[in-house]
Amino acid sequence: AARIRRLVVEQSSYTQLYEQCITQSHGSTWYQRQSTGDDYWRHVIRQFAFTAGHPSSTCPIGKVVNEDLQVKGVEGLRVIDASVFPSTISGDSTGVLIGIAEKAADTIKKANS
Repeated sequence: AARIRRLVVEQSSYTQLYEQCITQSHGSTWYQRQSTGDDYWRHVIRQFAFTAGHPSSTCPIGKVVNEDLQVKGVEGLRVIDASVFPSTISGDSTGVLIGIAEKAADTIKKANS
């Protein structure tokens, strides 16, 4: 896919923009020395690949944290972010995260009152 994308970019008006992005990231000598082999593509993917959403599900509710978002076996520690999702959601996570934060705030207030 990366090779096909590059073929498209090099055949269009995006060439100058593409070169500018590579030059800003790696310097013009890196761009001039590049190849189109597998090593080049591994390097490009490692440098430019990122998640477009929020990483999640690394400490899901029920496995790592309880329903009050307390880390099991660790006193006084809560996790209140997208990592508590049981699985990655396909849509925007902002609303769900706000709901989790509000629930956690209510739980903490109740525990401390």
